[in-house]
Amino acid sequence: MSDGIYFNQSHKNFRTEVRKFLHQHAVPNIERWESERKVDRAFWQALGQTGWLGIAMDSKSESQEASWDIFHGMIFLEELGRLGSAGLRTAIAVHSHMTLPYLTKLADVHTREMYLHSAIRGDKVAALALTEPDAGTDLNALKLSAQAQADGFVLSGHKQFVANGTECDFFVVLARTSEATQSRFGATGLSLFVVDAHAPGVHRTPLNCLGWHSADVAELKLEQVFVPKSHVIGKVGQGFQLIVKGMQLERLSAGVMALAANRCCLEQTWHHLKSRQLGGASVSKYQVVRHAMAQLSTQQASIEQLAYHCAWSFEQGKMPMKEIAMLKVAATELHQEIVTQCAQFHGAQGYVDSHIFARFVRDSHVVKIAAGANEAMNDLIAQALENNPDMNL
Repeated sequence: MSDGIYFNQSHKNFRTEVRKFLHQHAVPNIERWESERKVDRAFWQALGQTGWLGIAMDSKSESQEASWDIFHGMIFLEELGRLGSAGLRTAIAVHSHMTLPYLTKLADVHTREMYLHSAIRGDKVAALALTEPDAGTDLNALKLSAQAQADGFVLSGHKQFVANGTECDFFVVLARTSEATQSRFGATGLSLFVVDAHAPGVHRTPLNCLGWHSADVAELKLEQVFVPKSHVIGKVGQGFQLIVKGMQLERLSAGVMALAANRCCLEQTWHHLKSRQLGGASVSKYQVVRHAMAQLSTQQASIEQLAYHCAWSFEQGKMPMKEIAMLKVAATELHQEIVTQCAQFHGAQGYVDSHIFARFVRDSHVVKIAAGANEAMNDLIAQALENNPDMNL
């Protein structure tokens, strides 16, 4: 992505450092991780030594370097996205940007020492367990229960589509602590817990998804799993409010990584088009191809500016829910369009299973579902516009 007005020399130096690290430690292993359907522990630990797994922590947290801001975090996500492996970028981002931030301020000191600090070091892997077989977008339909006891809670139920699911050391789990009621403020009766993955009653089963192979996606079954009171994140009954806030960073991250993957697709396709000969000329010289690539690149550049604006607003302490939803929809819809068109430009080569574009195609559809289905995002956007038709102009 272009540097624009949002990135200073510190950011540029950081990008160089991250790119060098990933090309040394990740690129040689991506195919193996795709085959094994998980990222190995050696990479987590190497990444932990950089401190970047804590890059999404609040700037006032003891876990984060004072010199990092949200644009350092965006650069980290962008460089992950440019590797061309949605499974890898998902595994890391779920850990660093979608799970650990819940523990930064809301977990107690003992829980942070037990899980957060070791996760930032890469010694423990984190996962976020929200979706259930019969509940995803509608959080009020969640059924996994947390029954209160004198010294803690007993959790029972199922979760699905949990990235890092079989290899993680702990989950952040959204569970029902009281009956759901109708409320205009959203889902009710939900609470967040830290659940040790090695506790008695925790069962994990791999899910062989079409794409995201190295994301280690799994089903989670909890059978009478005891969780001490100290493992409650925030307050009992606050789960929905915490998830709504946390989802803004998750959706921003999803948009940024989709845009970075778009860059990877476009760059690789330009290289292919310039080297491929047709009728004695480079394919890139044919107008139908040039104009298609120009239009895709124009959409890409426009949405990148929306991403940077959302990040800047987030850094200012605002919660631009409508704009972040717009970003998530626009970036992921464009991602599928770019993958489809660029795969077409690769011809039969892009249809070979070992070709990187075969992986792009496998991975592309789920970006419109993860972090909130685009249909739900469009409804959120429409509701915001209905309440404020002038769009703050």
